[in-house]
Amino acid sequence: MAISMLAQEEYAKAFTLYLVREELVPWDSDLLRVIRNHACKHLIAIVMEYIDPEWETLEQLQEIIRAEYALEGRFPKRVSSALNILYHEKIRRGDFAYGEEYHPDAEGIARGKRDQVKQNAVYIDLDKSCRVRNSPLGITQEQAQREYELARRYGSIIRGLLRAEAYEGVQLQKLKEVMKIVFWQQYK
Repeated sequence: MAISMLAQEEYAKAFTLYLVREELVPWDSDLLRVIRNHACKHLIAIVMEYIDPEWETLEQLQEIIRAEYALEGRFPKRVSSALNILYHEKIRRGDFAYGEEYHPDAEGIARGKRDQVKQNAVYIDLDKSCRVRNSPLGITQEQAQREYELARRYGSIIRGLLRAEAYEGVQLQKLKEVMKIVFWQQYK
């Protein structure tokens, strides 16, 4: 499970480098700090999931399209929270501040909850009285499989973006427009 989560982080790093290649974000010490931070990479994964939503049936795809147009140019709360935490908290400040109303999932990731899952899959955690509080033996086959599938999905997203004839859906186009505006004001 931990290896799958590490792979997810590396694919998020690859996505960040894709954004640099597309000149949507600048390569600087702030961005280098972000791609070295585990929580940041898991926040970036939220954005990756958004730009390439999963669907199996035509009805699911139609629902995704309807939901996207209902947003009227905004991002879903989970995605906007991830982007805002990344930009305002992690890039500009270098840490995470309290007081904003972020989506609980994105906020938990920013505070290290997702990374703690990975740590729990590798290390034995003891409490003050030396009793085992957590052990990798507590990881189920279903949890490991879910993380493996996420890693496969993120790899597929990256491979899709790097193809010569890469498809840019509405979500990716919207992300690119916003990134240009935000970073253009700061750097250009």
